[in-house]
Amino acid sequence: MDRLAIVIQRYSGVTGGSEALARYYAETLRSHFKVDVLTTTAGNLDTWAEQFSPGSVEESGCNVMRFNVTIGRSNYWHALNALLMRQHSQKTGFVPWSTALQEEWIRRQGPHSESLLEYLRLNHQNYQCVLFFTYMYSHSYFGTMRVPRVRSRLIPTLHDEPAAYLEAFAESARRTGGILWNTESEKSFGEGLWGHPGGQVIGMGIDVAGDGRRDSTVAPYILYSGRIDPGKGCNELFEMFAGFRKKHPTLKLKLTGQLYAKIPSGNGIEYLGFVANDRKLDLMRNAVCFCMPSINESLSIATLEAMSVRTPVLVNGKNPVLLEHVERSQGGIQYTDAAQFEEGVQACLQNARLRDTLGENGRQYVLKHYAHSAVRDRLLHAVSAKLSA
Repeated sequence: MDRLAIVIQRYSGVTGGSEALARYYAETLRSHFKVDVLTTTAGNLDTWAEQFSPGSVEESGCNVMRFNVTIGRSNYWHALNALLMRQHSQKTGFVPWSTALQEEWIRRQGPHSESLLEYLRLNHQNYQCVLFFTYMYSHSYFGTMRVPRVRSRLIPTLHDEPAAYLEAFAESARRTGGILWNTESEKSFGEGLWGHPGGQVIGMGIDVAGDGRRDSTVAPYILYSGRIDPGKGCNELFEMFAGFRKKHPTLKLKLTGQLYAKIPSGNGIEYLGFVANDRKLDLMRNAVCFCMPSINESLSIATLEAMSVRTPVLVNGKNPVLLEHVERSQGGIQYTDAAQFEEGVQACLQNARLRDTLGENGRQYVLKHYAHSAVRDRLLHAVSAKLSA
């Protein structure tokens, strides 16, 4: 059986979207390849402090190889990143940085691992394909320098942010053998940004629960699941919800996931922490709507999960990926300001027929485009395709 490598910044039980996607790829491909997951000992997103021991362990039929972190994330990187934010042109996206300064930013954001990169240099020939997850980390940028084009694929999980405009990442994308995108919106943005690198839309398979129905006795609430973080639009969500709740004081906003933001007290917001998957799906199923306020999504697994249990989704229309899901599925409502947010919640609260129609449309969309079998076939074709040097 041929071997395949998946390279990812961390691989732990508590992960974000790109790590969950990497785990899905690993567990999908393990029936067709011997899968090595090459990652670091890091666990903490803020500092990339080492949480795991270096070495190899078996997880769910895959060989997970962890390498020591050489450089974590420090105040020095935060200062560099603040400079990037200031010098990024809102009009053109251009960042006037030398290659050396761009590479310094990439190394210093962590988790940078020299031993992982050296392993790739010495062992890439043992793999039919090496999949690099997330464009902006050092293992992808420097790793693609160490693996020949014919063996490399990039899964960028790209969205519109200042770092994406660094020319270093365009070069990294162009030296890979293929790019695997999550959505057509991500692909379109990446092609324009990085000079038409092409590639294939793969996505991620979604577990579609059975035909469980809503519990009509549950008091009304909105649900958000994911990283509770200002960068995910959560502060704006709190503000919009507080404004709407003045008119509907019994409505609640329930949150599940890892907490990186301060939650306002005494305004109907209920933090539930991490919950088991079955519990999360039940919360989604019984919600008036599922809200995704983030503008930085390349797929949004949680949004698709909510759709799969017939829950209308209320999404930030400034995110082209979320807008694509809503427009293609007719399974939700988009907003771009507080007034539209309130209109969307009001519609879901008051119109049961609309809520049912949106929910059924969303479920059919997930069944058609994100069924495991369809995603698996697209993924196998992408990693098995033969490329010229």
